[in-house]
Amino acid sequence: MPDVMLNAAAGGQKPQTPAVVFCQDGARLHYAIPIALRRAGMLAGLYTEWYRDGSRRANLALAVLRLLSPENARRFNLRHAPELDGAPIFSLRLTGPLFIIAARRANKFFRAVHQTWWQAAAARGPLGRPQGKDAVCFGFLFSMLPAAYTNRIRARGFRIVIDMPIAAMAEAVRQQRAAIDRWPGWELIDDAPAQAKGDPDVQEIDKITDHWTCASEYVRQSLVEVGITQEKISVIPYPVDVRDFDLVDRVGRHGPVLVGFVGQVGLRKGAPWFLETAKRLKGTAARFVMVGPVALTDIGRKQMATAVELIGAVPRSEVRGWLEKFDILLFPSTCEGSAGAVMEAMSTGLPVVSTPNSGTIVRDGVDGFIRPYDQPDELAACVEKLIMDQALRLEMGRSARQQVEANDIDAYSRKISELMRCVVGVESSSSVGE
Repeated sequence: MPDVMLNAAAGGQKPQTPAVVFCQDGARLHYAIPIALRRAGMLAGLYTEWYRDGSRRANLALAVLRLLSPENARRFNLRHAPELDGAPIFSLRLTGPLFIIAARRANKFFRAVHQTWWQAAAARGPLGRPQGKDAVCFGFLFSMLPAAYTNRIRARGFRIVIDMPIAAMAEAVRQQRAAIDRWPGWELIDDAPAQAKGDPDVQEIDKITDHWTCASEYVRQSLVEVGITQEKISVIPYPVDVRDFDLVDRVGRHGPVLVGFVGQVGLRKGAPWFLETAKRLKGTAARFVMVGPVALTDIGRKQMATAVELIGAVPRSEVRGWLEKFDILLFPSTCEGSAGAVMEAMSTGLPVVSTPNSGTIVRDGVDGFIRPYDQPDELAACVEKLIMDQALRLEMGRSARQQVEANDIDAYSRKISELMRCVVGVESSSSVGE
């Protein structure tokens, strides 16, 4: 499918569909959104800090990184999606990895890194040229240009659409402080005040934004609470490529039921509530395992070890193997946008016990159960029900797979295509915000 070319039509003829430039940091969702835009014939360009595009500069950066840090080189090597081959991609090919690593190690430096990236990248490609009214600049909140540059983009004719990948900062800070107060000494760093000062002002950004998207009702409500009008927000669940995950046959399994988790093991993801649930189910035929980097102090680690096995960080290639071993996914997150780990688990046919705050697409009583994260008795009752009933686990697992298939990349492509047409006025806006 050819990419949309901005201002390419002879005589200034408008493109048949909106031309969308997408902005993202890292390999979020494994590039599912730009892939969806490309399938819709709308992708005019992808802006990101670094992408393995096969260019000489990108290859040189990767070669240097292999010498300096093989582990980082392995991760950066995954920043590529075959379906985007040939798409217009703009990044800091040579220096991008250095900027990204520096930002991780020095959080105060992140804003400068972010602006440097945009100053270098935005001057190139479609964002640096005047456009017609059918052009849209779309991206994750933390990937978008600083407000001053976004105003310049608007002056060039772009509409601005921003995706909120997690709950608004007021809600995120509220949840984090509640967790720190409830579990003192567990968190490695209390950075809630720093986040509150350093993150963008959503209300100010809203003044230069035509529309917002988010992946869950939980996030939409957090935006409404800080003053964004409901009509300006569309909930479109994030896509997952189900082709990457086989439906696992779990019929006839014997031995302990494996209740698992994938993600960062910390307060925001609900690690203490995972523990509290496990403690209530001691003596049942179940084993509780958390897979992912552990962001807890020694105090937290020692407490977790009383009922939960901490595997630690594993390569992404091993995550699928763990999902195949699991019988149930327990994901008691306190604040998310919509966790990709949950959708990947559902893709393999896992029933899920999660929370409203996880922003999940799980249907309560159909694909699993949804209960408040701070109600471990209720979480434990749901998990126990699944432990004791293999037929129910299998039935809910099959429903979970079907739910994910209904929210795959093609489904997202159709929904985002409709929204972008509404934003530029090509179609009726009656469905925007539904």
